[in-house]
Amino acid sequence: MAPSRVEDAIIQVEDSITQIPTRTTKASLVTQPEVQEHIFRSKLPDIDIPDHMTLPDYCMEKSLQWPDKAAIVDGNTGKVVTYGELNVISRRVAAGLAKLGLEKGGVVAVLLPNGVEFVTVFLGAAIRGAIVTTANPFYTSAELEKQIRVAEATMVVTQSSYVEKLNGLNVQVQNPSHHSLSKTIM
Repeated sequence: MAPSRVEDAIIQVEDSITQIPTRTTKASLVTQPEVQEHIFRSKLPDIDIPDHMTLPDYCMEKSLQWPDKAAIVDGNTGKVVTYGELNVISRRVAAGLAKLGLEKGGVVAVLLPNGVEFVTVFLGAAIRGAIVTTANPFYTSAELEKQIRVAEATMVVTQSSYVEKLNGLNVQVQNPSHHSLSKTIM
């Protein structure tokens, strides 16, 4: 089986790490790697996003023209969300986040697996004008605590199976599957 582009990229990064030149400073005689920048580009052309548009506006720009066309297809469940549905759901999420106290410029952590809920919460928070920090559901409690603290997130949107990882953190937790669930974990 031929290696994928991701495998090729990983191999390139691993090769470049082993080949990083080092330098010795006279003062400390400590060898430090030089900082090198690696940019991986798609073979497809860049997407031009106008400077005057927000990300949600750009994503939903054609939603009124294509309200019945699929915007998201969840590969695991086969669930299809149309552009019209995505527009309505994302705006409802934005309103719900505002009602829960998320202010414009506030930071919300999204601790969800890839799927429809992730997209609608991300877009809803962006519509609200919030800053979104995305967290990997496989992170440990310590990794989540560090990210939430560094990002200064005041709210986490997650599903019930990840709530236990947040115990002990002073953060408001929201579950998009249970709209009435809102609790602060201390």
